[in-house]
Amino acid sequence: MQSEDLGWHKLRDVGALDTSVLAVAVQDADTRAVIMIAYLSPEALAETARTGRAVFYSTSRHQLHRKAETSGAVLQVVSLRANCDLNSILMEVRKLGTGACHERDSNGDHYTSCFFRQLLPTDAGPDDQ
Repeated sequence: MQSEDLGWHKLRDVGALDTSVLAVAVQDADTRAVIMIAYLSPEALAETARTGRAVFYSTSRHQLHRKAETSGAVLQVVSLRANCDLNSILMEVRKLGTGACHERDSNGDHYTSCFFRQLLPTDAGPDDQ
């Protein structure tokens, strides 16, 4: 993977949205591994708090994304924390299912984390490109 393959435009695009959002780091409550980075709108945060399941705001589809709609993996929320500047969220979750990412590996299984692409070091294997 090369630097130019990365979505450098993402934050500019998010800043142009009509909907207010905060970045949310999603972390496995048991392993402490970071599963994904997503966005929360006020509506997504309210539904997450009400249901106990992760609900995000899709910045590409401009709508709520109830986790599990595409991957089948429900993320049960253990805790929500705001950072010191109140401009990002840490969501600790327990995965109810085998994967968390909407993308699949070479066996057809959903990745357990969205961070499956190796950027550094550069001696990545075939599934890491």
